Formats: sequence, C-alpha cells, structure tokens
Amino acid sequence: MKKLFSVLLVLTLLATSGCATAPVQKDVSSSLPVSSAVSSQETAVSSSSQPAEQAVADGNMIKNGDFGKLRDWFTYEMDGSSDSALADGELEVSIKSVGTVEHGVQIYQDIPAVDQGCKYSLSFDAHATAARTADIRIQMNGGDYKGYLDQEVTITTEKKHYDLELTMADPSDPAPRFAINLGKFEKDAELGAHKVYFDNISLKLVDSSGKTSSGVSKVKTMLINVNQLGYRANDKKVAVFSGEDTKFEVIDTKTNKSVFTGDITGAVENSTTGETNRYGDFSSITTSGTYLIKTAKLGESFPFTVDDKVYDTALKEALNMFYCQRCGTKLSGDKAGAWAHEACHTQAATIFGTDKKLDVSGGWHDAGDYGRYTVASAKAAADLMLAWQLNPASMANPAASSIPGVIDEVRYNLEWMLKMQDTASGGVYHKVTNAVFEKEVMPDKVTDALIVSPISSSATGDFAAVMAMASGIYKPYDAKFASKCLAAAEKAWKYVKANPQQYFKNPEGIVTGEYGDTNTADELYWAACELFKATGKAEYNDYVKEACKSAVPEGLGWQSVGTYGSYAYLTAEKADKDIANTIKAALVKSSDALLTRAKADGYGISIATDYVWGSNMLVANNAIQLLITDKLSPNSGYRETAENHLHYLLGRNSVSYCFVTGLGTQYPTNPHHRPSLATGKTIPGMLVGGPNSALEDPYAKAVLKDLPPAKCYADNSQSYSTNEVDIYWNSPLVFLLSYYAKAY
Repeated sequence: MKKLFSVLLVLTLLATSGCATAPVQKDVSSSLPVSSAVSSQETAVSSSSQPAEQAVADGNMIKNGDFGKLRDWFTYEMDGSSDSALADGELEVSIKSVGTVEHGVQIYQDIPAVDQGCKYSLSFDAHATAARTADIRIQMNGGDYKGYLDQEVTITTEKKHYDLELTMADPSDPAPRFAINLGKFEKDAELGAHKVYFDNISLKLVDSSGKTSSGVSKVKTMLINVNQLGYRANDKKVAVFSGEDTKFEVIDTKTNKSVFTGDITGAVENSTTGETNRYGDFSSITTSGTYLIKTAKLGESFPFTVDDKVYDTALKEALNMFYCQRCGTKLSGDKAGAWAHEACHTQAATIFGTDKKLDVSGGWHDAGDYGRYTVASAKAAADLMLAWQLNPASMANPAASSIPGVIDEVRYNLEWMLKMQDTASGGVYHKVTNAVFEKEVMPDKVTDALIVSPISSSATGDFAAVMAMASGIYKPYDAKFASKCLAAAEKAWKYVKANPQQYFKNPEGIVTGEYGDTNTADELYWAACELFKATGKAEYNDYVKEACKSAVPEGLGWQSVGTYGSYAYLTAEKADKDIANTIKAALVKSSDALLTRAKADGYGISIATDYVWGSNMLVANNAIQLLITDKLSPNSGYRETAENHLHYLLGRNSVSYCFVTGLGTQYPTNPHHRPSLATGKTIPGMLVGGPNSALEDPYAKAVLKDLPPAKCYADNSQSYSTNEVDIYWNSPLVFLLSYYAKAY
C-alpha cells in the first residue's frame, strides 16, 4: 500500500475548535516527543500505561521548556502564518498573520499522560511586542479536541510569569497535547505582524493522591484465537494458540460440555507478534451451534458459531456501510438507522484556480472524513463489481435484501464519478473536498465551501478502467447507461494516453488526502485491459502487449492497480493467447509467492512484516488475488489461504479483535469515523485499518511504542493511523464475505 499520507492525516484531526490543523505543519524541533506504553494480556488502552509519578520522573513533563535549544516544539498554522526561532534564550514566534480562528497559529508539544484525579501545575514566562490574547491548552489529541485545561491569558509587552493549574476530571489520557493558540481572538484589536516570546515552560504533577482508574477500558488479548464469527459446517477449522499446552477441548456453550478433544501441534516462531504459535484442528465439528476452545493452561477462546449462514449478517452490514457513506442524498432511517441524515454537500463546488462552478453531488464519502476521491472510489467500485461478477448468488441472497442491491449501490457512485469528468477534455478531476478536514459532525452539518481539485492522470486512468468495466456489468440492466459509461471511458483514455504524467499534488491551501501517484503505468494498463475486454479494439490490445514486455503490472490497491487489469484481460473473449499466457504466468507466480509468505506466518496471512497504514486492506487484497487466481488456475491452496486471511480479519489474530465493527465478541467501538463520533454510536460492518507498526499518530506513539508490528493497534478514535475506516477497505471485505457466503 502506498497511500500513507500520514502528515495530511495528522492535519485532518486538527480542524476543530481548540486544535490547530493547518495547511502548514512546521517542525520547530529535531524530534517529536513520545511517551511509551506496554501491552499485556489485559491492556489499558484509554489511560496512562505507567503511573503519573513515573511519567514525570524528571519533574517537568515539558521537554526543552527552557529553550536551551530549538527542538521538541512544533507549529500548526490553520490559516495564519508564522516563523519560530531562538532569541536570547527564549522561543520567539514571529507572527505574520493570526488568521481567522483562535488556532490560526499554534505552537504545541505532545506530552506524557495526564491521569484522572491528579493535579498539575503549569507555569511559563511570556511577553509580546503587542498586547494580545493567548489560549493555553492541555487537550485531547483527537476526537473533539476537548481542552482539559483551556484558559485564555493576556500577554503584555512586559515579561510576566504565569501560573495555571489543572485537576484532571476527565478519564486519563495517555497521549495529550500541550498547545498555545496564537490566532485571532475577538477580544483583541486587529493585530498586524508581531512577535510573542516564551520561556521556562513547566508542567508538573503536584498531587496524585486522588488518582482514579475510572474511564479505563480493558482489552482482552486471548491466548487462543479463532474467527469470532465462526465457520461453515464443512470449513477447515483451526484455532491458533500463542502459548504452550498439549490438548484442547471444544466446548458447547449451550450445554457447557466438551464435544471434542484434540492435540495442539506445530510451533511457529512469529517475529511479527513476538509469539510462538501452535495449532488445533477441530474441523470435525460440523453440527450447528455455538462453541469455544479451552485448554488447561491457556484458558478459553472467544465463542464462535458453526453454521452455513455464518457470514450472512456480516455481508449485509459490510454492504450497508456504502449506503451509510452516501453523499448528496437523504439517508433513510430504515437503512441508515441512527446515522440517517438530510442530504449533504449538495452545493456546487468551485474548480480550483477558477470561478467555475460544478455540480459534483453524489458518490461515497471516502473514509473517516467527508472527502470524495476518484482513485479511492474507483478501487471500491471495482471490488464490488468483481464481487458481483464472481459471486452473484451470495450478492443477491436474502442477507442483502434489506439494502439496495450491490449494482444499484455501485451505480450511485458511478453517477458521481461521471460528474467528475471534464466534458471538454475528457480528463477527470482528482477529488472534491473542503480546503481542510471537517469537524466531527454529521455530513449535513458541514457548510464549508467545496473545492474540486485539478485533473490527474491517475484519476483519469482509474476512471477509464472502472467505466469500461461498468459498461459490461450494466449492459443487461440498462444498455443506455452502459453505453454512457463506455463513451466516457474512451474519452478518458484519449486524455490519459496523451497526458500520462499529470501527477497530482495538493494545491496550495488544500490539506485533505492527497492520494498522490507518480507511476501511472498500472492505471493505463488497467484501463487498456478493461477497454479491450469491453470493445475488442486492437489499439487497446496493442497497448497491453507493449505494457507486458517489461513486467506485468500488479496490485489491487488504490495506487497499484495492475491486477485488476490482468483479470480483465484474462477474462476477455478476444484475448490474445500469447499475451494471456504472459499475464497468467505472472499472476500465478505472484500468488505462489503469497502462499509461501502465508505458510511462514503464524496466523497464515501473506503480508509478512508489512503492517502499514491500512494493513487490513493488504490482508483482504491478497486474499482477493488468491481467489481470482484460483478462478483462472484452480489450486486448493489458494482457496484455503484466502480463507485464513478472512479468519485473521474476523478475530484469529494476535490482538484478539474482529476488525469489523459490531461483529464478533471483541470489535472496534471507537473508530476514527465522523458519523460514528458525531452520534456516539459506531456504524456496524466497517473494517478498520488495523495494525500499523509505523505509529503514525500521537496516540499510537504513546500506547503502542515497542510492541511487535502485528500488535500495533489501538481501538481509539485518536488513533487514525490504526483505527480509521475507508470504503476501499470495506470493498475487499465485501468481496471475501460474498465469496464465502455462497453455497458450496
């Protein structure tokens, strides 16, 4: 996966009152302060991982508060402008513009935990070249950016000492932020360019006698892990043990009696989890019911079900996520439940750099934010159309009857994508978003102006591919719409063929997800393959032939998309035999490599050490690749390994989470997802990003430091790098559930 726009997603979280998100994030220092945490079989994820007394062993929780060097401090600029430097042993913030909000300019430092019931003293010296207001904050570093300490002070032209106090009444926070807002305050006169100076900043714990543990949420990390949804009757069923024992039992939870005893076998050293994994096969359990695994030394697993319809509800919920992500239309209560809302983002958007307005209503909100991105939605639409192509029976079964059919749902997004095509040139606009990420409100409450970002080659290539794909899918149902899609695809092809290196970078002032891509060979390959399948024209076949001479493009992500093209070509009626053989050989070789990696992994998945942002997408994508390879070159190993990937996503993993909200026993309840945050209720059926060993948000840095890669996951809305959701993470999940929900 090559998304990883971590800096931009850091900025997403700060576009709310009392925070400081900005088009500009400046490192005033040489290092970002990090507090550590440990994880055990019973891990506290919503409180300090160490006593406050230890966290402040050196007395001051602020690093470099005397500004002996210029380090450990950062600046956010929402819409203001500033520079920072040292001046006579003080931090000098030269403010060129305060912006329009209190956090227009902010200096900050991430600090160790603040614990409930404890008292802290904060002191500092400050003066300015012009009298002004500053907001001194110790705040949550995510969510609604609540200020535990939120106090305005007046900074004068005379150097003054300030003493503030915080008694932490809220649940303990392991990853707070100390921040000073230096933007625009209504009580201030108009401020031109000026300078503000700080020195001797100190935050100390002064009384821990009232410390409580309330608000601490406990996570169970089991020593026996299974698919928490369960298994179909004839599935291979294997539990993974992360401790040593010799025998296991299968317990019927209804009778509390043992119905099977088996041997625990094997021993795989798993460096990604820090475990030695062993296995217990209970495939002989085929009678419908609810069970758990138990051993003398390792305790019990979470319960699971054996039933041929075990994935039906999961498929329904995972599909319904797309309805709940719809933009530009009213969501009904019977389908969206507590997350129903009026039509959102219906106003015309402005094309960046012009005064031209464009109707780009519709489509799916991408992730935890409300942006709509062409490349992201193309991958999601492609996955859902592939699911329909390969698994039509399960996609049309009663489990999905209460929501719009998958074809109708995909069409809703395709209609939006058609609006994103420039009618004159055929090029496709990269995205439509606000300038900055939205507050944590429902989408119909967002009033910020919409901006259409410039055309890109990657967006245009993906558009051409997915529209050509759609032309075949929709032809039996709506020939006119299918023809419209194909015409749009061919027009986009002409543009991207002539402009293959129109790479996208966020325009100045726009800090929403970039989805940058400086290699568009795979996008053109995918488009040519789909267009050849749809039309049989020689020009597309010739392009595919030339593209395959060096290496066949691969990938099922939003940025590397070659495997979509390979499957399209290999299923085209007029495919050239020699080209097809080359593509098929490359696909089989790649899938065989996935098998090799999975066999070496303690949980049977194929991502090795690639626990990156959205690692669960990699798990799901690799499973799809194995299944489509099996379709073209049957191999039971592909099918079994793909199913192991689904088991991992649904609970058979080292953190004992079913990574899909609302499903299983232990599942994410605090995803980084605005509708869920706004309502205080989590939409079910959403696949979260999963373990990310890079620790790309402050919360993860605080609570996951020093953990093995596969255990770097936190169910907290502040941990956007491990616990966000996305349409193109749910789309491969839908594919997998539809495959395994079908009849034998």
